[in-house]
Amino acid sequence: NDCSRKGFIDGRSARLPTIVPRPGAPNKAATGAFSSIIREPLHGRDFCCPISTDRPHPISGYRTLVEELIALHELPAQAILDSCVHNGEAIAPQGDR
Repeated sequence: NDCSRKGFIDGRSARLPTIVPRPGAPNKAATGAFSSIIREPLHGRDFCCPISTDRPHPISGYRTLVEELIALHELPAQAILDSCVHNGEAIAPQGDR
């Protein structure tokens, strides 16, 4: 970030949300639970959420993520102000909603 801020390089970074639903079997990662909340009921399987349902968590789909990364890449350097960090587009639902 310092090299970008000082103008030595055109660096950009992106804070990515959790992508849901991810394919494959459920895993033990906390972020995997967010995919399971969607994926398991679609497959007719019960799901017990291992994380607190009162905490919002940013999620997005892979198409949105790809579009945003392309847009960030194509954004002119002059359009980036003080920070080269981009927060990916996401919604932040809570587990009980």
